[in-house]
Amino acid sequence: MEVSIVIEAQQGLNWPRWKRLIAEIDALHFATLYRTDHLTEPKPPDADALELIVSLTYIASHTERVRFGPLVAPLSFRDPRMLARQAAALDDLSGGRLVLGVGAGWQEREHEVFGYPLGDMRTRMARFGEGLEVITRLLRSDTPTTYRGEFYQLSEAMLLPRPERPDGPPLLVGGSGPRRTLPLVARYADIWNSLRTSPDGFREKFELLDDLLRAAGRKPGDVKRTLFTGVFFAHDAADLERVLGRMRDATPDAAGKSTAEILEAQRARNTIIGTPEMIAEQVAAFRAAGVEELMLRWTEMDDTAGLLGGRGALPIAVRAGQTPLSPFPPRIHRDQCCTAKRLPYIARRQRTRRSLRVWPCTRTQDHGFFTSFRMPCPCVARASRPCATGPVGLSLRHHRSTLGNTAGG
Repeated sequence: MEVSIVIEAQQGLNWPRWKRLIAEIDALHFATLYRTDHLTEPKPPDADALELIVSLTYIASHTERVRFGPLVAPLSFRDPRMLARQAAALDDLSGGRLVLGVGAGWQEREHEVFGYPLGDMRTRMARFGEGLEVITRLLRSDTPTTYRGEFYQLSEAMLLPRPERPDGPPLLVGGSGPRRTLPLVARYADIWNSLRTSPDGFREKFELLDDLLRAAGRKPGDVKRTLFTGVFFAHDAADLERVLGRMRDATPDAAGKSTAEILEAQRARNTIIGTPEMIAEQVAAFRAAGVEELMLRWTEMDDTAGLLGGRGALPIAVRAGQTPLSPFPPRIHRDQCCTAKRLPYIARRQRTRRSLRVWPCTRTQDHGFFTSFRMPCPCVARASRPCATGPVGLSLRHHRSTLGNTAGG
């Protein structure tokens, strides 16, 4: 199971914070850095809210490994025609690392303040369905397409240049509604995101989605299953009391309550909270329910030390039985990559003379560098175990010479 970070961008995201966050997270083992896409807070006062597309352009051009994307871009004020065009360009710029998360829109205040029509639930979902149709047609069709809907129209439209990645970036759809949202997931999405669901609730929706996918002529494995939830880390019992103390000061519902009462209330909301041991137990339950990527809402934008240290997500992955990846992989040259399949890419970029952080191979059939390109490390794909040559610190020629023995053994 992958672990990713979600930033509430409308809660004070600006350029200094964004630059610092992406530098730290790209250096760690987190799979993806997501950010919300809101214009205001649900209630005043408002804070800095760095614009989505501009901020994603920066991360696409200033990172090498981490995936990124909106969680989610509301089609109530994001035009799906322009969003598809922007997404294709961002995905190409980053070498295939964008995750395009989209939603129907829900926050009333931001629409009122900036004059966007939100509409009732029926209108939102009808517009959302049309938007998904438009996005998928533009990204996945290599011929001009025409579409006539109530909200959007296309007339022999075609995105040029075509996305370098087949079908463009993966499309993420969030929500668990069995009547409207999950049928749209089954029809259009590559990734399904559930919000603050219990392990039992997630398993139930998981099975329903399987049935809907089969009914739509797709396989259950065609859609990745992910979960977004809040998280409060504490290094130990003393640190937990400090975390809960801040919660008591900031949240009226927590004021005057004991540690046990706050923990019980947060876990009832399916928030991951506690010391590494407590967190590991909660994460393991979600993994057992079928969660493939856990998206953790990180509210303390200035606390990058919390991501790096004992209150970071690394203890979760390790304690929950995941294959640990070094948080600080060796900096090696591009020509020391562990597969020949990227030789054209390496040769094309060699003249930049820049080094790159690359991960060792792991049992999960994911190579940290190639995950960005949806390309598994071949020694892992063939052997389903760590390669005998160990961490990526070898020359490409040496690794290729030992690849056959490694995979065959």
